[in-house]
Amino acid sequence: SHAGKLWVFGGLAGTSSTPSYKNDIWSSVDGATWTQELSTAPWAARMEHASVVHNGKIWILGGRIGNTTSANDVWSSVDGVTWTQELATAPWAERYDHTAVVHNGKMWVIGGYANGYKNDVWSSADGVTWTQELATAPWAGRHGHASVALGGEIWLMGGRIPAGSQNDVWSSVDGINWTQKVVAAGWSGRYGHASAVHAGNIAILGGYDSHPGNLVNDVWFSAEAP
Repeated sequence: SHAGKLWVFGGLAGTSSTPSYKNDIWSSVDGATWTQELSTAPWAARMEHASVVHNGKIWILGGRIGNTTSANDVWSSVDGVTWTQELATAPWAERYDHTAVVHNGKMWVIGGYANGYKNDVWSSADGVTWTQELATAPWAGRHGHASVALGGEIWLMGGRIPAGSQNDVWSSVDGINWTQKVVAAGWSGRYGHASAVHAGNIAILGGYDSHPGNLVNDVWFSAEAP
């Protein structure tokens, strides 16, 4: 959400045998009527990237740009149309299926996958200078998890680890010290789900609850605001 609009950036279309990576950009003021802002953005077509709004700009962070290639580039835009490559190669390793949040005046990149399951945590105030806050977080390396910022904390929920889909919940005030809030939440272990903050609560929506994925379309809310 930026400048009074919802935005959709890239993703994957087609089928598993003929995948089509996208770098088109669409916006909507009401979620019903959509405008194509760009048919081809300057950043490489990709899926499973992360995006946030920070300092009046939209940011695109990494992602999967082919069946065997992932990225660690950083792009920003004030209007969703004109893009600036802030970094061709960030200090955090190439990855996809990671999460990003804005917390304490910084962008945070959390976990993901590329050459293994990741549980590192990085932060940046300007998108150019990045600090590795943790090389190895206490939660297991994972991808396809969900993260939000709420109540002065970063929250991490579920995801896929080598042992399978998870439904644990972790939080951190500073991105460095993490507390396991829930070992096994009421929702089934899953990855590739979405999360959002609404009315002071965290919502979990859909995802895959196994691998190969069994798609679910349930919706869960945290019982009370943290």
